[in-house]
Amino acid sequence: MSANKKTLSKTRKPASSRLSLHAAQKKQQKPKTSRVKYLHVPLTTSRVLLISLRQFRTSKAKRSKRYKQIVITTHFLPYKEIAIVQRRGKRTAKKSRKVLFNRQTAAALLLIISGIAGAIYFSLNLSKAPNLELSSNPVPTSAVVQPPQPTLPSTLPKSEPTRVRIARLEINTTLMPVGRNSDGTMEVPTRYDIAGWYNLAPTPGERGPAIIVGHVDSPRGPAIFWRLRELTPGDIVEVDRADGTTVKFKVDSVQQYPQASFPTQEVYGNIDNAGIRLITCGGVFDRNIHKYSHNTVVFGSMLTEQ
Repeated sequence: MSANKKTLSKTRKPASSRLSLHAAQKKQQKPKTSRVKYLHVPLTTSRVLLISLRQFRTSKAKRSKRYKQIVITTHFLPYKEIAIVQRRGKRTAKKSRKVLFNRQTAAALLLIISGIAGAIYFSLNLSKAPNLELSSNPVPTSAVVQPPQPTLPSTLPKSEPTRVRIARLEINTTLMPVGRNSDGTMEVPTRYDIAGWYNLAPTPGERGPAIIVGHVDSPRGPAIFWRLRELTPGDIVEVDRADGTTVKFKVDSVQQYPQASFPTQEVYGNIDNAGIRLITCGGVFDRNIHKYSHNTVVFGSMLTEQ
């Protein structure tokens, strides 16, 4: 029994030895890895390019001020940061062949790093919306440049209208003058296929409302202003004048008024600009009295840009 104890005491190692052995084994199992990998690329016999591949990012305040370094932040590599700095190094004549090889390696590495930097730059900038703002002096292109349109004054002198054209309704008709009936109402054209202009109102282009009137239908069918109700704001009405000028009017609104309560002042009253009124019958036709229930009135204003 005592002999066995002596044998065990001789073979068993001290606790301190066991702990140190365990620590050594632990170090062998988990070798310490560096978070920075350095690449030394000789450029000349006295200059070395030092490339640091870092698994972490550094702040500008903590970077070395002694050596100017280029730091590239990456997002798609195992390394989060690449630092490039040029330093002095000792070279010998025996390593001249290695210098030539390393110069080629340096060139390849520089190309790779330039590609990485370019990819990062474009990936960041392509996520932004392109700036399409033109400069104050744009470069002329091959596009056809329209000549400036003649500008008319806000009003024109008196000149009788000779023709009216409404492209949207396919209307192109001469004009005949109409006056006033003995009961104070406006005359209507004696023909159904042409329109008339009220010769007691301002002529088209003068200050005030020029009045052009036409029939909506005839005993044989549609008349000159049959489609007048189809006009919409923004449509164009052109009127040729005796002095050789053509005046364009833009449609402002299209209204229908009962003949029993026709707004005379609103339609024929004075205005501060050169306007136009196109008038015809509308609503429901009463066969007993041979009259329509309403009047269709188109309001327009002269365009100075002709």
